[in-house]
Amino acid sequence: MKLKFWKKREKNDLELEMDSVIEKIAKENPTKEEYKTAAESYKLLAEAKETMERKSKISSDAIITVAAHLLGLICIMNYEKAEIITTKAWQHITRLL
Repeated sequence: MKLKFWKKREKNDLELEMDSVIEKIAKENPTKEEYKTAAESYKLLAEAKETMERKSKISSDAIITVAAHLLGLICIMNYEKAEIITTKAWQHITRLL
């Protein structure tokens, strides 16, 4: 029995264009002008892909910060259930927001 853990991802338009430029580069003579323009366009496409990937990811620092704030609010809410410091906890929460 063979298990597959990764789905095959379809290539987007940018990656397909990068593949076609690579094919053009492979067919061209390195001394020709078409080779240089294809290499420059590949470089631009690679930079665009890198920029798109960077923008789509959420940093781990942001996730940790949000999780810490939520944990703090949950702790305060649970502490309030004991009805020890009801007014003080809400003052801290409103000050943070």
